[in-house]
Amino acid sequence: MTEPGCLHRAYSTSDSLQTRINTHARYSIHPGDVFQELTAWAQHTVAPGRILDVGMGTGHWYRVIQSQLPEASYEGIDSSPAMEKAMSVQVANAPSARVQVADAQCLPFADASFDWVGLHFMLYHVPHPDRALQEAWRVLKPGGIVMTLAHGSENLSALMSLHSEALAQCLRRRVPDTPPMWPYTLDSGEIYFPKDAVINTVEFASGLRFPTADSALDYYLSGFIERALCVSEIQSKSVRSCLEKHVRSRVQEIVSTHGYFEVPGRTGWLWAVKPDTQAHS
Repeated sequence: MTEPGCLHRAYSTSDSLQTRINTHARYSIHPGDVFQELTAWAQHTVAPGRILDVGMGTGHWYRVIQSQLPEASYEGIDSSPAMEKAMSVQVANAPSARVQVADAQCLPFADASFDWVGLHFMLYHVPHPDRALQEAWRVLKPGGIVMTLAHGSENLSALMSLHSEALAQCLRRRVPDTPPMWPYTLDSGEIYFPKDAVINTVEFASGLRFPTADSALDYYLSGFIERALCVSEIQSKSVRSCLEKHVRSRVQEIVSTHGYFEVPGRTGWLWAVKPDTQAHS
């Protein structure tokens, strides 16, 4: 999930990301909006004046912040020019919001600049999550909070199991055990935080429940079909067609038997408040 070519294909436009966002909105087992829940929760921890959204994507968190905290100043960054372009339109008439293309591992901000720094559903794309979190810690004010939304390590295993079957059928191999689907997860994320961070976790059951094979296939084709494929295989219409046909058939079998295809998992956030050393001196 951190390979540059894969990331470029996935985020050269906002289409695939929007498909995944729409899928979670329609078929999520968890009834709430995790961005709304996170933001409401965080307000009871630290009152934000200035917020940094690292890996802003198409602006889900921005819209929640705009609704719940209209007085807060918002800075958003993303490594994808396509995401920056889409977000520039959204913030065009918002004087307290600004977006730019930047690397999470080398943030273009001064030390102690923000009250909140959020890195949401993006650290599994970063080659060095520890560097990104170290940078987030650097630009965070003492007493401020770093938050990162993430999935559990088992998320998507039901879908990836079918993908592995399809690889065996079409290419005579399976999805390798390593590297993991999600290098940064609720289970592993704590090790990437700075050493002086006291990590806390909020988590809940989540996942997706697809009522039809078509709804599951749209999600699968938004990028997961490329898992463990080389570039020539990704570009091969016959390979993609074979994988899609197999996964569609298996999902249809499951839907016919159970009435739906479920992809269970866990979601939540890891968070830490930066110590205010002056307050204890």
